[in-house]
Amino acid sequence: MIKSIQIKNIRGFGEINNKFELNLIPNKPCFLVAPNGFGKSSIAKAFNCLGNRNRIDIKIEDIHKKNEDLIPEVTINISDEVFTTNNEKNEILKQVQVTVINNSILPKVKKRKTASGFNVQSAEIKIPDINIIDKIPEKLTTDFYKITAIKRTINNKNNDWISIKDLIGNSKFLIEVYNCLEKFQKKTSNKNILEFLNSQEKINDTIYEKIKNEEFENIVSVILNFLKITKLEASLTAIQLIWIYLNNIELFKNLFLYNVYIENKKFAESFFNIDSWFTLRPKEIIVKDKKATYKKYGIEFPNATDISNGERDVTVFLASLLSSYFNLNSQKKDIILVIDEVFDYLDDSNLIVVQYFLNKFIEKCTSLGIKIYPIILTHLDTYYFSNYAFKDFNVFYLNKWRAEKDINVESLIILRNSLNKKDSTEKDLYQKLSKHFLHFHTDKFDIEKESFVEYLKKYKCLHNSKIENILKSENFKASCLESLKNYVENKRNYEPVSVCIGLRIIVEEIVYSKLFESNPSLCTDFLNVNETIKKLNYANNYINVSGDYYLLSTIYNEVLHIKKDQDNNSRLFLKLDNIFIKEIIKKIFFEYRSILQ
Repeated sequence: MIKSIQIKNIRGFGEINNKFELNLIPNKPCFLVAPNGFGKSSIAKAFNCLGNRNRIDIKIEDIHKKNEDLIPEVTINISDEVFTTNNEKNEILKQVQVTVINNSILPKVKKRKTASGFNVQSAEIKIPDINIIDKIPEKLTTDFYKITAIKRTINNKNNDWISIKDLIGNSKFLIEVYNCLEKFQKKTSNKNILEFLNSQEKINDTIYEKIKNEEFENIVSVILNFLKITKLEASLTAIQLIWIYLNNIELFKNLFLYNVYIENKKFAESFFNIDSWFTLRPKEIIVKDKKATYKKYGIEFPNATDISNGERDVTVFLASLLSSYFNLNSQKKDIILVIDEVFDYLDDSNLIVVQYFLNKFIEKCTSLGIKIYPIILTHLDTYYFSNYAFKDFNVFYLNKWRAEKDINVESLIILRNSLNKKDSTEKDLYQKLSKHFLHFHTDKFDIEKESFVEYLKKYKCLHNSKIENILKSENFKASCLESLKNYVENKRNYEPVSVCIGLRIIVEEIVYSKLFESNPSLCTDFLNVNETIKKLNYANNYINVSGDYYLLSTIYNEVLHIKKDQDNNSRLFLKLDNIFIKEIIKKIFFEYRSILQ
């Protein structure tokens, strides 16, 4: 578990307010939510600077305030062990592999000469090619293997040595058995095998018991997974395989690497097999540099204008994921995968596509016993978007609400949402809470404390001794309006949940007052209409209802959907802290005050 991340002197982060307490669970997507301008890109840049094995790799323009005297540093707490990367060391990279996926579109200047000989420059948008596999190994086959040559070389002629050419030509078998062979090579336990090969004994249970050790039995077990033969026949196959390996160690290693590439290539292509969707596909690309000519496997992108935005974004994301996976697979490290500027701008359908690929990536890492921490940086509140469809995920608000919260107000709403409307008594309480506490109403209503507390206990809603302060609708309204007043006066002792309820109440009361001035007989029907938007629509038939009241419905309606075990105040603070939203709310609040005078 990643318990905290601290970033010092990188872009927007200086020496203070730079530590995030998180508790990230491995193999589960985690959304870090913060408004634009908070520093999400600074977080992505900090992780991008961890690629150098020995120290932080950062440009002067990415140091806080571009001050070369400041020391950039990233510190991560993983399961209570603290790892730091700075100018002198990189402890983080020794523990985990770090990959950052973000918008990779770059402007590029193109020069050309006109017919009259003038140099003209023009700009084009270029997407850098993505290497899924950095270097393709030399192609090798099993032609080096000849069973007739094996029989001539092995002194033991009394056993039935069968050809295993097809077996070692099976890439999945070779990959699985190679690690066993490597471990066997490092042991001094092949003496008994050599004695057997130089004897004329036929394989039997006694010889098997003499030869076997943990590594040998692992090799036999792998063979039995691929061939339907007896254990003794598998042991002969294992002996032959070990003998070939020990006599061709370097060749076997290269054959193993090529077969890993073949399997990785198949795995990568399985993601691009949607013929009607992907026009770009991975391919072998010839690379020429000063040292050598070699091949890599990846995606070559055309100009950004020659491909749809949707395919471009998903292809970049998928290719980056695959590149990360193959590097991870070779290093056998856990991984921190930071995804920035991807989930924020994809449309609904493509958002589902990238979630599908990320799920597959997580499942693959889990199957390998690798811990992966997918960190998704976004300004979108994930709880309100149905197209975030991960089976399970965590959400952390970086710009957290740090003041105290009124658990009684929060629990009143949670209880109201939990009540069983099929039960007549609970349905009646639901209606009274909605009408007299969460909407404006001219009538007052008092909740009976004892029964209300019993309902709170029944639905496991938190409360404290101050519960009595909100049991009268008049007091509840006054408390919410006081919190709203503190908010518009830029005081920090407001409570976001109460602010949103107060906003709903004053919007309805303003409209009610205007309706009363226009035609008092309409007011009773207005109060009986359910839902604020429907009330506004009703009133708009008779008076001019400001568009601002509708606009702020995304604020005051969200409060009705708060839940237990969620950071509800930080979710609402995410919007309330926006300076433009605050100005609109201020204007409405002052309008409300003027009506009361």
